[in-house]
Amino acid sequence: MNLPDSDPLKPVCELLVRAFPQGVPEHLYIPLLGVLAEEMSFRAISRAIAVAFTKNYFDVLHDSFGAESEAAQLPDAVAEVRSKLSDAGYYALDD
Repeated sequence: MNLPDSDPLKPVCELLVRAFPQGVPEHLYIPLLGVLAEEMSFRAISRAIAVAFTKNYFDVLHDSFGAESEAAQLPDAVAEVRSKLSDAGYYALDD
């Protein structure tokens, strides 16, 4: 990951890598996009995922549309994603 310190998404990318050091498992990909969509724009999500996990920005952008509603159908996977993000320091999950 090669982002300047001044990039506002650098902390998000670092958090994603801490939460998913081996990459995002396929069964958690849509739930991750859905959870991030609660706090971030589709473009920001796409850029962060693309940078953190060397994915194609436009593929992630396409996948992120509708991810929130799809993720709502996967409560166990969403809970797993929230747990991983929380353990990595994602403070937005603290209600």
